[in-house]
Amino acid sequence: MPTFEEKGLTISYGEAGEGPDLVLLHAAGSTGAQWRGVISELGDRYHTLTPDLWGHGKTSFWPDPETLLHDRQAELVKRILDKEGIGTFDLVGHSYGGGTAIRFVLEYPEMVRSIVLIEPMVACFLRELGETEALSELEVIQDNFRIQLSAKGPEAAWREFLDFRNKPGTWAGYEEKTRKNFILRTPAQLANFNANSKNRTKLSDIVKIKQPTLVIRGVETSLYDIRMSEIVAENISGARFLILQGAGHMSPLTHPARIAEEIVSHIETPKISA
Repeated sequence: MPTFEEKGLTISYGEAGEGPDLVLLHAAGSTGAQWRGVISELGDRYHTLTPDLWGHGKTSFWPDPETLLHDRQAELVKRILDKEGIGTFDLVGHSYGGGTAIRFVLEYPEMVRSIVLIEPMVACFLRELGETEALSELEVIQDNFRIQLSAKGPEAAWREFLDFRNKPGTWAGYEEKTRKNFILRTPAQLANFNANSKNRTKLSDIVKIKQPTLVIRGVETSLYDIRMSEIVAENISGARFLILQGAGHMSPLTHPARIAEEIVSHIETPKISA
């Protein structure tokens, strides 16, 4: 797993395969390793890069959690691409990584050939549109994490959060090593909440996105994930919108074969039709 140092901070990412360059950005609380199942399905079809975003995996914590933004995560991705000598690529972002993916394509549009967004975390659009019901549901989840953390500690906070994001019993089913890794990432999770709340992206920004875009959501997901996915799909010209039957928020983990299939179809169809 490649790593490099920059200004005293470690940046880590996974790398596999050959062929056209494909970057996949993980969800909050996860790491680039969340894409293992998808990459296994892709085989050697693409040269994949799976960054550990700031505060995740082997990448350092951002020095000041209060100042972590999706812009900083996008800059991390750009540093990896520069190190690898990559000029253009296809981009996939899931949840928190979807919020970062959108910031990246807005900042560096000339680099991105196509985009796949899986339930992107863009609460900024819920605020902009005044969607109080969906926004309230999201804020309750984040507030409960903080409340449980203060009252009972990080294990209780993560148990409630992950059981909601996946399914009841998820935390209990993890090995002790996995639980410890989540607990170590607690400061990063709080920084992620801050980054989401301070996301400066506007609807007037994403209407400028011209790359072929696929938005995916699961049937069994939260109201806020449903609405964020719908809003993004409605505001990017020509975006395709796919609803996965039997899937929830963590479809890259639960349905890797289907996600890989849709990524391949989305990347290669524009090339065939061009």
